[in-house]
Amino acid sequence: MVRKFNRYNAILLLIATAIIIFAAGVYYKTEMNAVPQVFHVPTDGYTAADVSIEASTLYLSTECQRLSMEISDTQALSIKQGLEKTIDKRPLTHDIMKDIFDNFDIDVLMVRIDAFSDGIYYARIIIQQGDKVLDIDSRPSDAAALAVRSNLPVYVKNELLSTYGENTCRTEKQE
Repeated sequence: MVRKFNRYNAILLLIATAIIIFAAGVYYKTEMNAVPQVFHVPTDGYTAADVSIEASTLYLSTECQRLSMEISDTQALSIKQGLEKTIDKRPLTHDIMKDIFDNFDIDVLMVRIDAFSDGIYYARIIIQQGDKVLDIDSRPSDAAALAVRSNLPVYVKNELLSTYGENTCRTEKQE
């Protein structure tokens, strides 16, 4: 049996095609606009510290504790420029890293100093791109240079602050 292709069949075919195109478009648009879930990095056991630099000494300061570490002149310059939001005649390595991260939609989630062994501090940089999260081993100076460019605090393990930090709060004796 041969069916005739009439106006009614043509309208049904057009409607079916439109529904398929619309559904595919909604699916495609949803996939393209899907917001990746922001990975939550726990801060339990860590305190956010402000970064400052003096000569070749990196200071990580909290409310009453200050951790200091000697770094290279080059690293100190990079942190200083990051704090000042300046770029010299040419970008430094951390400026380039930040540009790469920005252009590839990589977010720096957290920078933390989490260990001290044999006179060396150890840091981690936690980044996210889409649904992928990466925890990277780093020198504290590199982590701090990236944190200041990303407007993030540096988190310091409380144990390190209490063991190696200097108490900066003064208590007056009551008379």
